[in-house]
Amino acid sequence: MKKFVLRILIYCSVIFGCTALLWRILISVKNDYSTHSHETNVHKQIERLDTMSSPKIIIIGGSGCGFGICSPLLQERYNMNVCNTGTHAGLGLNLQINLFRKYITTNDIVIVIPEYEQYTKMFYGDGTALRILTSIYPEGYKQVSFLQQMHLYRYVPMAFTDAQKSKGMGIFGDTIPYAKEAVNEFGDVERYANRNHDNKEWKPNILKGYISVIPFLILKDFNEECKEKRVHLFIFPPAFRQEAFECNKSKINEIWSRLEKNNLPVVSYPEAYMLPDSLYYDTDYHLTYEGVIIRTNKLIADIDSLGIIK
Repeated sequence: MKKFVLRILIYCSVIFGCTALLWRILISVKNDYSTHSHETNVHKQIERLDTMSSPKIIIIGGSGCGFGICSPLLQERYNMNVCNTGTHAGLGLNLQINLFRKYITTNDIVIVIPEYEQYTKMFYGDGTALRILTSIYPEGYKQVSFLQQMHLYRYVPMAFTDAQKSKGMGIFGDTIPYAKEAVNEFGDVERYANRNHDNKEWKPNILKGYISVIPFLILKDFNEECKEKRVHLFIFPPAFRQEAFECNKSKINEIWSRLEKNNLPVVSYPEAYMLPDSLYYDTDYHLTYEGVIIRTNKLIADIDSLGIIK
């Protein structure tokens, strides 16, 4: 019996080792889209944070932040350095925090704006996380926990296939907002000229799956860390297209209710950041220039109401 168990253990170890090796090989292929796109912002903001003095404002979220906030307005209003790390929802809430948490120091203001999907299925990310880590910031793999590795495993074939398809992808045109050249020094995606609604119509994003307990645990852990560092942490609702908001209202209200029950530092309420469809240009989170200014001014008004910046 002991020999049988030993053989099983050896067999499982070999299979696990071979699988891990294959995983490493498959994700080692860089994605040309990632290296030429706004996704380079991850490394760009890490480099900025490494030399940036405090106090500073750090914005954490996905592309809804990158394509939805005007950091120069925040810097002008508060006379503080602003770092917008918002790049892609596919990084997942866990990595969106972990990649930048060591750069957060006393008296900083941290604004976390998770996409609503982060509370259901996206908190550990998807194939985009593999793409960005491999192509832009390989050092970030150190921040991937075992549980997150197991979650991301299913996306390895997809990430490898996408990397192969991206081969030879050249530099984006001068007007494409998704190009790395469209990202300003703060981490905002600009090139607003082509970001117009123009009567575009697309189906609203329906939040699928149950609301998980894990994102709330991630935020609670981060909140405790920020308290210990004497950092001001605030969680804001994302700017969300009105049609999509109406389709997901009950789930959004449940998410916000659970944030409050977990005593997390929420600011404002979801309806306040529900903006008209005409202010979005290609997804339920990406704003036109007018939308960016309206949303940023809402953030400023809410921050002012907190009375933390004199």
